[in-house]
Amino acid sequence: METIVIEVENSEQSKEIKSALKSLNVKFTTSDSAEESKTIAESVTQGYREMLDIKSGTLKAKDARDLID
Repeated sequence: METIVIEVENSEQSKEIKSALKSLNVKFTTSDSAEESKTIAESVTQGYREMLDIKSGTLKAKDARDLID
């Protein structure tokens, strides 16, 4: 899965982009808050970096069970 953040300048652009995504059968969500979108994008970026570090051996993978306890 890939996350793409698109900032539109007006409602007409928003309608056109939504229409295009719907015609391509792309699942998407919208948010009026730029801060929420930024937080989500930063979280995805951090997770991707951690995954790359784990693959390269510079970071040890965490067990989800250890995080719950």
